[in-house]
Amino acid sequence: MRTQHARDILFLDCQISAEPEMSPVKPMDWIAGQIRQLAQDAGKMTYWSRDKRRKVIIRDVEIDADNQVLWLLLYSNDADAPDASFAHLQTDVQREEPKAEGEGRPESAHLAISLEALPDKPGRHLCLLEEAKTLPRPRVEQYLNFLLRQIRKDDTDAFRHPDRSGERDAAGNPKLVPYRNSIELMGHLSDDFQTDIEAGQLLGITLETGQRDQIGFGEGRRLIPTRKIVKLTPRGSWKDDAQGFVREALNMGRRQGLETARIVFTSADKTSHTSLLDTETGNVMNEGYIKRVRLHTKELFLPEASTQVHLVLRQRLLALIQSHLRELRG
Repeated sequence: MRTQHARDILFLDCQISAEPEMSPVKPMDWIAGQIRQLAQDAGKMTYWSRDKRRKVIIRDVEIDADNQVLWLLLYSNDADAPDASFAHLQTDVQREEPKAEGEGRPESAHLAISLEALPDKPGRHLCLLEEAKTLPRPRVEQYLNFLLRQIRKDDTDAFRHPDRSGERDAAGNPKLVPYRNSIELMGHLSDDFQTDIEAGQLLGITLETGQRDQIGFGEGRRLIPTRKIVKLTPRGSWKDDAQGFVREALNMGRRQGLETARIVFTSADKTSHTSLLDTETGNVMNEGYIKRVRLHTKELFLPEASTQVHLVLRQRLLALIQSHLRELRG
């Protein structure tokens, strides 16, 4: 829950990938420079909803060269959001603050991305996101990919590379083929996942892939296969070693090229949960069980929507980044 003095921070991995496969992946510092340049053009960096009633923009951007961090203040504005209401704590008298013509209800979220790739993991960068109702992880991922498309549109030559077949054009020069980069934000698995799965009951695990070369199923006249699912069954009972079964499933998926493990279980209170884990990293691909920390201090006096990166919050996020990277480096 967001308050004037407290914010929840999500721990994510920002994974840059390329299509077609084996195409180059742009360095994060290059992408950061392009985003900073794009942020100067309101028309290019604004991501509108189809009805033009909601938008996402970059309200503030900074590249911290000394600490190798890209700082983005993301900002959403929604004309269809309800008007603000306030009520007196003692008398319960309520008043309304209606939006004026052309106004929306804004909300901001700080996003910090380390420009240095994680150790031995090229294209993967630590990322911290301030939790916000209108800027959840999937929407932020969608916006970052929108920015990448805008960057590619502005400089198509930067996203062309020599054809790996060695083919040449009529002039004898290497044939250049287009490619694109995309970003996926995956959550770090929280300790609550292990606690809840061990205190509750594991119900099932499936390994899944959407990669065409892994599906191995012929196309129909009007239908094409888009997902392959492998259901796993334990030798014995799921109750024997829930966490061990999850680790084994991730290893099996990684070896067989099945990128997603779907873990279905109930926690101790009988609530049903489904977690999608990336078999390569163990990261969370859906919204449940993402590692988070709560920053709470009287120095944090934050409005619902900021227009500049908050200096105190910036310092706290930087400390989290540096601490996490030190742990990874041993």
